[in-house]
Amino acid sequence: MPSGYFDAERATLEALFQGAFSATTYVAYENVPFAQPEASPWVRMTIRPGLGQSAALGGAFHRYAGAVIVQCFVPEETGTKPGRDLADAAAAVFLDASGRGKQVSTTNGYITFGTPYLEAAGAESGFLQLNVVVPYQRDQALT
Repeated sequence: MPSGYFDAERATLEALFQGAFSATTYVAYENVPFAQPEASPWVRMTIRPGLGQSAALGGAFHRYAGAVIVQCFVPEETGTKPGRDLADAAAAVFLDASGRGKQVSTTNGYITFGTPYLEAAGAESGFLQLNVVVPYQRDQALT
């Protein structure tokens, strides 16, 4: 497998999220320095790639499963609405205007998003945490 397949996935997903989200909210990305706000809402975006398989006769492309996880943090004792509003905004990044999962191009394939869902993670260290999980499928052409 030529190099760049997994980094193209990361770059595409981070650019999509950053372009639509980070102007209004503090965003943490994997292994990038981040100063966590003390009393403001913030999110952490994590990419969880999954298994891949050959998806065409002769192995012309590979199909990978994965999930984008957006952890939404809001100050404790502010109710659940601020966290759910943040979760709605995060989920909307991966949906088209009709509410279906977007499809975006990478440098050597494309990513199709599934239906986002919400996981309640509880409160800790002064923040309520809600996780938006967005499954995706990445099709990778072999060149």
